[in-house]
Amino acid sequence: LNEIIINSEISPCDTAEYSLALKHFIKTKEKDLLIYDRGYDGAWFIFYHFYCKRDFVIRMAKNSISQVRDFFSSDGESKIIEITNLHQDSKNQLKKLGIEFKPFKIRLVKVILDNGEKEVLATSLLDEERFPNSIFKGLYKKRWGIETNYDHLKNNLQIENFTGLTPLSIKQDFFANTLITNIQAIL
Repeated sequence: LNEIIINSEISPCDTAEYSLALKHFIKTKEKDLLIYDRGYDGAWFIFYHFYCKRDFVIRMAKNSISQVRDFFSSDGESKIIEITNLHQDSKNQLKKLGIEFKPFKIRLVKVILDNGEKEVLATSLLDEERFPNSIFKGLYKKRWGIETNYDHLKNNLQIENFTGLTPLSIKQDFFANTLITNIQAIL
């Protein structure tokens, strides 16, 4: 919200986004609310948030788990579902992390974006009185600052236009641009 980059990582282009997300994740604290776009809706990743006691709002893909697909086409605005089993890929991810799966509940909230598109958000914020459906569109919209920062890094600062070809010079350029972005935000 303050446009400060808290953590940045540079990795080879074939690095999975989940791997980078886990590196960012260690910089979070228990009271943080983490907001994700589509692409981070893996059941193991959602469970990892519960395991680490982190709250989240995640934009779900339409082709996600069957309960989410059903909710997309329903008239409901909010629904609490329980995830009792994982796909083998998700089980393997948790096994790599040394974590044992336990069933968990998430809340699905339907929002209508400004362009009229219907989206489903999954959240750990289960209490509908404390966290009414009406807050989720605004919460999700707060993520937009991250997207505009990516645009600034790529197009204004040319973060992908390196001054050298060695791994060291690429890292120096990358982290120098991150520093410049933070100084601009502070000013």
